[in-house]
Amino acid sequence: MNTQNNKLQIEGRVIWAGSIETNISKDGKEYSKAQFIIEYQDGEIVYPAGFLCWGKTAVAVDRLREGDWVTVFFKPQSRTHENKIYTDLVAYYVNIHWGKQAPVTQTNVNNLPETQS
Repeated sequence: MNTQNNKLQIEGRVIWAGSIETNISKDGKEYSKAQFIIEYQDGEIVYPAGFLCWGKTAVAVDRLREGDWVTVFFKPQSRTHENKIYTDLVAYYVNIHWGKQAPVTQTNVNNLPETQS
């Protein structure tokens, strides 16, 4: 993971990509959102990381397919609710490396560790 001028980026392989969701906000504005998960390697360990994206970025990542190699530019955003902290990794740009497929590993999106409440 690189940080330069507070800009975070990470490179990895897409292991799951959800479909784009379009909805209307409380104030009547239409919005689009999408989510996807990549796996990235840090040393010898492979980790999953899930991202949320909005608007034009969501529309663009709707083309992601399992196995695509990507560089994700993102910002962490946190909020609190009932004395708990929730953090999203919000992707604002995704560079898809067309033609580059990463080797399949053991990560399965259905076997990701569950968070403790």
